[in-house]
Amino acid sequence: MMNYKINYKNKTFERKKIELDGKYFFNCTFRKCIFVLEKGNTELSGCEILGCQLMLRGNAYTIAKIISIFSRKGALKMLDFEEPMVEKKVNGEVVAVCVGNEKGKPKSMCDVITLKSDLGVEGDAHAGTEREVSLLAVENVTKFTEETGVKAPPGCFAENIRIQGLSPVDLKVGTHLAIGEAELKVTSIGKPGSEEHTYSYRGHSLLSTKGIFAKVIQNGKVHPGDPVRLTGWEK
Repeated sequence: MMNYKINYKNKTFERKKIELDGKYFFNCTFRKCIFVLEKGNTELSGCEILGCQLMLRGNAYTIAKIISIFSRKGALKMLDFEEPMVEKKVNGEVVAVCVGNEKGKPKSMCDVITLKSDLGVEGDAHAGTEREVSLLAVENVTKFTEETGVKAPPGCFAENIRIQGLSPVDLKVGTHLAIGEAELKVTSIGKPGSEEHTYSYRGHSLLSTKGIFAKVIQNGKVHPGDPVRLTGWEK
């Protein structure tokens, strides 16, 4: 605990204006009070708060506006400064990005792709379709090569993004992925067995069984080497 100028323990406050900055409250009760916070150097532990309001000003107000912006994008996780952010939030990595202007053909690797909501990959033949963006995991490609002896460079299965380091268990329908500057929502894994597959690479169609299809939630550019993070899940 920080060293606060004023400490309150086991106190009851009713219909008071409480300036929080520089104060520590332990096991206190507040009824119909107005809290005022400006700098944020305060702590309330084991307190009961009943019918109170919070007034923000200065730095606290600015921070609250920033938090509200992030909250609108989806679930927001609060991290302590001591938490290792990289280890907990970065789950995977983009190995390659690809684009193709013709359906039924492999896609070509490039330096960057631009993802746009309600479209998909800008300049790609599958932009604007039900499956806006397609992803394929390196782990599945490696297993395929070991089983068939067929080398499979990025884009050969017509995927837009090849990624590595994510567990298949985490990649279920509804998962949100922050990838580069963009955000995606997984809409399907593979394709229905009844659907005709119009493209194969050397007689194999890995996207139809292992492909991760997604829609764009937030616009942005994606480069090889960009991190891929699981940011939430929704139905």
